[in-house]
Amino acid sequence: MARAQVRLRCWGDFALTDSNDGTDIKPRGRKARALLAYLALHPGKSVSRERLTGLLWGGRGEEQARASLRQAILELKPLSTEPRSALAIERDHLSLTPGTLTTELQEMSAAVGAGDYDALLELLPDSDERLFANLDGIDEAFDDWLTIERSRQSDALVTLIADASAAALAEGQTRHARMLHARRRELDPEGGLAPAASLSPESGTPLVAKTADAPKTAPSRLSLWLLPMALALAAVLAGGAWYLNRAPASAATVVVLPFKGLPAENASFAEGLSDEITAQLGRQLGLRVAGRTSASQFRNGAANLIEIGRKLGVSYALEGTVRSDGNHVRVNVALAKTSDGIQLWSDTFDGTLDDVLAIQYRIGESVAEALNVRLARKGVPSGSLATSGQVYSLYLNARGLIRQRNSKAFEAARERLWKAVRLDPHFAPAWSSLAQAENPGGLGKDARARTDRAISFAEKALALAPDLPEAHGVLGMLYGFEDPRGVEHIERAATLDPTNAEYQFWLGNVRAMQFDFSGMLSAYRRAYELDTLWVYPQMMVVQTAWELGLHDEALGYLRRVDSDDSAYDSHVVRSALAHAQGDLSAEAMEWSRAAAATADPGRRGDAIWSQGMVYDQLGLVDLAYEMRRSAGALNLVAPSSDPLALIRSGRLPSSSEIESRNRNIPVSWQDTGFVGRAAKVLINAGRASEIVRLYDGPGILQISRRRLPGLPARWLQDGPVVAAALRAVGRNSEADRILANLERQIESVLRRSAGRARPGFLAHAAQTWALQGKTDKALATLERVGPTGWASGIDYDDSSLADFGDEPAFEALRGQPRFEAVRRRFNDHMAKERREALSQLRH
Repeated sequence: MARAQVRLRCWGDFALTDSNDGTDIKPRGRKARALLAYLALHPGKSVSRERLTGLLWGGRGEEQARASLRQAILELKPLSTEPRSALAIERDHLSLTPGTLTTELQEMSAAVGAGDYDALLELLPDSDERLFANLDGIDEAFDDWLTIERSRQSDALVTLIADASAAALAEGQTRHARMLHARRRELDPEGGLAPAASLSPESGTPLVAKTADAPKTAPSRLSLWLLPMALALAAVLAGGAWYLNRAPASAATVVVLPFKGLPAENASFAEGLSDEITAQLGRQLGLRVAGRTSASQFRNGAANLIEIGRKLGVSYALEGTVRSDGNHVRVNVALAKTSDGIQLWSDTFDGTLDDVLAIQYRIGESVAEALNVRLARKGVPSGSLATSGQVYSLYLNARGLIRQRNSKAFEAARERLWKAVRLDPHFAPAWSSLAQAENPGGLGKDARARTDRAISFAEKALALAPDLPEAHGVLGMLYGFEDPRGVEHIERAATLDPTNAEYQFWLGNVRAMQFDFSGMLSAYRRAYELDTLWVYPQMMVVQTAWELGLHDEALGYLRRVDSDDSAYDSHVVRSALAHAQGDLSAEAMEWSRAAAATADPGRRGDAIWSQGMVYDQLGLVDLAYEMRRSAGALNLVAPSSDPLALIRSGRLPSSSEIESRNRNIPVSWQDTGFVGRAAKVLINAGRASEIVRLYDGPGILQISRRRLPGLPARWLQDGPVVAAALRAVGRNSEADRILANLERQIESVLRRSAGRARPGFLAHAAQTWALQGKTDKALATLERVGPTGWASGIDYDDSSLADFGDEPAFEALRGQPRFEAVRRRFNDHMAKERREALSQLRH
């Protein structure tokens, strides 16, 4: 693959050069430069002309704005022709062709992946350089975007340097680690790397720092994300190990424990209030607030303050009770030190339901004052974020119910939220929560209708409050990680509220779908540090680090989870590690142990359901069905039926069945899995023409003659299926077009990740190369990833096929000795895992 023809400089002044001879080729017009800058920071995304006119010519009339855009495109025309071919100009959209343009942002990421720390240090910007420094004042909308992007890219840069420093240490390159540490301090001087110990880059020795009971200065939000990594860095440079037991920080670190409702029927109202206070405090720059999921582990006095402080790494805890009697509300709160339980402040707030929002904000302000933290935002919200006491009470009750995460609680939450929006249709948070409660799982026969309703509710919330983070987050989840609209909303939520662990976790899922493995791991790391006891980030940070070859880091996180004394979490995280290692029998056993380690019905149901998914992958269909049935009995939102029972029974699905389920993609992940497997089975049965008929019409798996998937992951997973069907009916040129696009994206990912790609990605990439006739490349990749990589790549989605050798993409490889050797190795591995899984059940 030829190297990129064009290089764009992002940090400092905008600069565009020919990669071959260094010639200055930047356009003369500032609007044309701004257009290219925007496209460069949206790699792989087609941007509509409507979006670009609004961004760059927002103050002009529609026709004038379109004419100005055409003029800017004309100025960029040389970039769209050979030999550069970087800019793809379509009737309604513009995009950059993958692999044709590079930026120092991509080069820095590649340098980290390759372990070339000298190159990274050379590429890093000076501390006074800003992103696109000479593009200010172009248009108000562009200025707003640029302000947000500067913050986002600065955060990403400092995180990348911290990652590189840690990786250098793991490789024994302490000189590079110290140099990178020094550069990180230059770029983020207020980062507060180590509250309990500061670092001397010259000597690499920890210097003990004195701390006070009440913090006087506050770290930036970014530094809070980097805090655990910085502590590990200090430990290793001092001769310690990668992993350090977390100690309470000297910064203002606090957890808002779930408030207790008095009497018991006020429980959801009380928990909703404590959640809102958590969100209010979390938005303050001078505080680090433990995530809500972590805090919920300690409801009803489940642990003493000293234990809470140790597990969460917080110095203070806010506790409270809420007593409601008719229209009267009394809230008792107390702020205490977790080191000794001594109260710093307590108060009682009395009022009516109409006073609850004001009480909530008074509590938050009082906590900040007690911790000597200067609030960035004060005062009670107004407009679409304020409402009557009755409506706010319904909203808080619903928020508490949603956190219970079961079907009955969601139903009760919907009832309260419908009543709330009828009483006050202008209260945006209620619409956002109604969207969440309407379709919590994207499951069931009416998933499409419920998703459409939920989307309309979230859009209503954004119409009322365009910068409401939770509305962007919910809408992003509803559209999904595979939809560009979903990506945009999740990225917006993470930007608006960077201390929300859920948004960071979802952002990690988005980066996974984009095959941005470094960004994926960074987002999961942030989610974990923001909500330390939330099991899903725990799982994904361990699994992803292991799959990317960062084994010491993965095991370090696992030790941290073990130190939290939660048997359930430990078993769940160990299941993720076993999955990454291809040890499916161990994965099933860990899920079984997790189910036995908890009395919570929701968590137990999750574990049993997940155990069933592993049995699916092993081909133990009857056991998998029993697991789903048991999980359904625990009142999960998930169904207990098996959507693939028809295929597993040996009956080929009809075209109408595939077409019906295809309409629900990507809303229903069940139907997505069904259609993908059904398409492969039909191709193998000689009925590829039925798949091609859908491709020619409405599309199949979001691919048609007129439409391509929105994100790379859908291309890689579904593109070979459609290409194989086209090949089977003799339409080779169309298959070649799909495969060529796929290969460009694969090579771009490999170049960007410097070869540090997840095994599952490589296993799927082998399908593309096999269909292209690049036999040696496909076989070498399959031999490299082996059973572990392929198992991780297919998950349970293809268990209805006899083995991966039955993938239609590998038809031309069947019978070749190297391929059959890999196939036997995989089958032997799966047979061994099945025997071990069954043996575990007998014992």
